[in-house]
Amino acid sequence: MNLLDLLTLPPPPAAGSRQHWGGLQGALPGLALARAALRFDGLSLVVTENTQQAERLYEELQFFLAGDSTAVGLEVLHFPDWETLPYDNFSPHQDIISARMETLHRLPQCKRGVLILPITTLLHRLPPCEYITANTLILKAGQRFPLQEMRKALEAAGYQCVDTVYEHGEFAVRGSIMDLFPMGSDIPYRIELFDDEVESLRKFSPDTQISNDKVDAIRLLPGREYPLHPQAIASFRQAFREVFAVDRVQLVRGSDSTLGGRGGAGGTINIVSKLPQSGTFGQVSGSYGNADFKRITGDVNVQLADGIAFRVQGLWHDQDVAGRDAIYNRRWGFAPSFAIGLGTPTRLTASYYRLETHELPD
Repeated sequence: MNLLDLLTLPPPPAAGSRQHWGGLQGALPGLALARAALRFDGLSLVVTENTQQAERLYEELQFFLAGDSTAVGLEVLHFPDWETLPYDNFSPHQDIISARMETLHRLPQCKRGVLILPITTLLHRLPPCEYITANTLILKAGQRFPLQEMRKALEAAGYQCVDTVYEHGEFAVRGSIMDLFPMGSDIPYRIELFDDEVESLRKFSPDTQISNDKVDAIRLLPGREYPLHPQAIASFRQAFREVFAVDRVQLVRGSDSTLGGRGGAGGTINIVSKLPQSGTFGQVSGSYGNADFKRITGDVNVQLADGIAFRVQGLWHDQDVAGRDAIYNRRWGFAPSFAIGLGTPTRLTASYYRLETHELPD
């Protein structure tokens, strides 16, 4: 007997309407979602309350859909959360980055399936499809493989050069052999070279470091969801200058294992906001330039009591473009914050940030 036949769902709702399911205990939510995904010819999005619930539903859907003839061509994708807090000074674990890159690579080609992710992940901005596609490489036996050039390319893509490969995003070079653990892959590979040509591609065990089966090709996904090459860093810094409530940016290029442990490879960008401090101070600055450029920023910090302070920053910016008649860029914003426990081991901070932009670009 097919397990999917144990549950009968109501007819699908009409477009724009809602349907509520109740009384589903244990594994029944996974069974209901499997039934719903089978009768829908498209991609279903499942948003969960937390990471644990997303992982459980992912396993249950795979179990209920395994071996069902009507589930052929139906993909079950899991997009995990970073599992880091906004102000953490370390990168997510390499296994999490690998799983996210694998899902981002498969998602544009998914025509029928289920995507499961926690609500916190749904709120994150993602790289464009073009970034994943342009930085994905299929490596085949017999292909030209200039070792030093590929080493620099891997480091620029967020991979870390190590002595011995154990985790995702790592590679090691020993003479004419490169060990590589690509993002999105369950196993690492050993690339054996003859001069500048790939002689063979083999799987190997990260525990024993012994190679075994040959493969025809391997797929190399980017090591990060964002680029860290000089052009990307310059673009980030240029945009960052317009963010008025930022205290500083911590940028680590290459390995950041001193901050994030072994799993922190490829670099970290951490934005530190301006928060309340002890004492009372304030400053206002203004700028004026060509193309009718006008900008005013303000920052006021007030200590309300011992260990309690309030801080607010504001911005007003108005600018045209030199030599153009109708191109403009106008924005305003403010960022209040309140802190209790300054100067103590425990601190409570509440903050709000708003930036509104109105522009007519080229």
